[in-house]
Amino acid sequence: MIVGEIVTANTNGQIVIPQKIREKLGIKQNTLLKLTLTGTSLILHPIVAVLTKSDSQQNYLEILIKTAGAWKQEKRAIDPG
Repeated sequence: MIVGEIVTANTNGQIVIPQKIREKLGIKQNTLLKLTLTGTSLILHPIVAVLTKSDSQQNYLEILIKTAGAWKQEKRAIDPG
């Protein structure tokens, strides 16, 4: 379903997202929003999850643990001698 509204930008270029659109997207105070410019259009997406540095480090560690030894197996497959 496409919901369209016409809004006016203020002198700082700010707009107000109409209440019914905020409610439909679950946008509340302090919700992070991603703005993407595509041609002459602006796409806005609420961000539902943010990866913190500690989360990122934990994910990296999990990947290293899961792939431990994979390069040795790869080398053996290429050069079995």
